[in-house]
Amino acid sequence: PTAERILQVLPSYNITHFACHGISAINPAYSQLLLVKESMSHGGFPTEEADKLHVKDIAMLKLPESRLDYISVTNSTSLRLIDQVTYIVSSFHIAGSPHVT
Repeated sequence: PTAERILQVLPSYNITHFACHGISAINPAYSQLLLVKESMSHGGFPTEEADKLHVKDIAMLKLPESRLDYISVTNSTSLRLIDQVTYIVSSFHIAGSPHVT
């Protein structure tokens, strides 16, 4: 799914699980989860495009139904930021999720 679609539906879910690559940014608001957009056919062959779900966009959500958000992210950047996962986890806390792992 696209980042736009996730931002639309995330507030209605009470449990989520993200298992994907992440990119750290010096400014934590621009750290992101990398998603695969739905496959598009190009010349009869499926292709995959990356989409980015930014930490700042997650933090702006209101997640009233959220009970558990499980985040499993691998770093796919050359930046060595110890707090990469903290940025992502914090964005869910800011949005109202009580439990983020």
